[in-house]
Amino acid sequence: QDSMAGPIIFDGRAAQISSGMHHAALLGTDNQVYHWGKNMAFDNDTGKPKDAELPELVVGLPPTEKILQIACGSHHTAILLEDGSVYAVGIASDEAVLLQDPVLLVPPGLIEFPLRQFAAHHDRTTIVDNQGQVIQAHLWKDESLREFASFTPSYVDTLLDEGESIEAIHRGWLHTIIVTKSSNQ
Repeated sequence: QDSMAGPIIFDGRAAQISSGMHHAALLGTDNQVYHWGKNMAFDNDTGKPKDAELPELVVGLPPTEKILQIACGSHHTAILLEDGSVYAVGIASDEAVLLQDPVLLVPPGLIEFPLRQFAAHHDRTTIVDNQGQVIQAHLWKDESLREFASFTPSYVDTLLDEGESIEAIHRGWLHTIIVTKSSNQ
């Protein structure tokens, strides 16, 4: 959008930056997440989302947990915490509404560290843990849908030949690429 073209001034130090189709996010060295872009702010007067032209602080994350990584999909930002939990902020795909508060997508204890992959795409977040378990979390406003989609691990090991392991998963709009590694290599 032309209205948001140009440099973004951030008064701090960035540890990581990520961009999606309609927004960007930044993890500061202060352990805070900031995001900006199309529909990333909430207009209290109208009750509707509005564009955020400058970085806005994401509030509502657990204050005691260190943030390890962020990843942007087209409409949401996924946030990985040190306890293994994953939160998301942004647009929920079932109602196309901006969620004002971070949503827990993956509870602590489900992910085995270190991770092989942590990525966001369209309206999903994909995690590949060190055991090769693939977890896909879908950002829904309806909590019953979110629980089903978020906490159902998918195992693709049955697709692999003996001695192969998953190295990475890359997601696009309507496709998935699984990069494997053979123990023979």
